Amino acid sequence: MITKFYSIQRLQHLEHLRLKRGMQLSTAVMLHLFRGETLAGLTYLNLTECTAVNNGAVERITKCCPHLRELYLCWCWDITEEGLEHIINNLSKLHHLDVTGLDKITGACLTSLPSTLPLLTFLNLQQCNRVQDEVLSTLVATVTDLTIVDYYGNHVPPLLAPFH
Repeated sequence: MITKFYSIQRLQHLEHLRLKRGMQLSTAVMLHLFRGETLAGLTYLNLTECTAVNNGAVERITKCCPHLRELYLCWCWDITEEGLEHIINNLSKLHHLDVTGLDKITGACLTSLPSTLPLLTFLNLQQCNRVQDEVLSTLVATVTDLTIVDYYGNHVPPLLAPFH
């Protein structure tokens, strides 16, 4: 299986890669694909439902693809808070992040988002049941041009000050 991906690695000017529903791809394939600098020009990556994507693969992606502007990791169930931290701390050019269905993330690292991902304008956290709404509301109030989608698919409003 790994040899089939050598052709992708030869595409040094590739900017857009979609491997959506790659359930047959193993973690070993993912780690092999995202090594070195051959995919450094990627600005769009969609790995939705690639169930072999884990924290190790995410770390490799953040090192291999520093220019990503859009990243989709929906339903990649083996990604935890550690993987989310790799994204937030290493992909400073990110504008759009969709992590729908990541039920192991808590969102604790999202508080650093304003300084680490200053260009982020869209964050989708649908079906991420461990992420607290208060964290998201505070974040939207802090970063006014950021749209966050919550567990239920609703846009998160800024946290309102209590009435006195």
